[in-house]
Amino acid sequence: LIALSSYNKFDNNVLRDSLMVPVINCATSIYAGFVVFSVLGYMANLRGVPVANVTQGGPGLAFVVYPEAVTQMPISPLWAILFFLMVVMLGFSTAFSVVETVMTSFIDEFPDLFSGKKRALYFRIIVCSVGFVLGLPMVTQGGSYLLDIVDGYVVGFPTLFVGFFELICIAWIY
Repeated sequence: LIALSSYNKFDNNVLRDSLMVPVINCATSIYAGFVVFSVLGYMANLRGVPVANVTQGGPGLAFVVYPEAVTQMPISPLWAILFFLMVVMLGFSTAFSVVETVMTSFIDEFPDLFSGKKRALYFRIIVCSVGFVLGLPMVTQGGSYLLDIVDGYVVGFPTLFVGFFELICIAWIY
């Protein structure tokens, strides 16, 4: 958010934005919780098992249980297309925000280096190509194990740690 906020006008209403983002985030999480647990409850009812035994968390929920639940719904091809589009848009939005954060931080730090349009374009191509090459192992046979490792060691406490120190740096240095 800090890197992406560099696109805001200087007199932007930061207080409004800082209150609106967490409220929308929480509302979306509550809505997603209703969706997830209603589908899990439906699948548990079909199988005759408790909800906790329907699936484990992680990618199995999105790529095993949900497609199975979608096939049980009326007009299943429509729901399958909508579910696929939702997953694709979620992936694209995450990728765009990560790539834009990396590129913005470099372009804001070294404006003379990326002054021309061609230089900025080449830099963007290089960043996207490096991300593509680094993502290739995720689509191999061992990709799910690599995803579990990255998910366990990158998401969670390390992200909280980095965010906390970003907050300290912004509050006391900037």
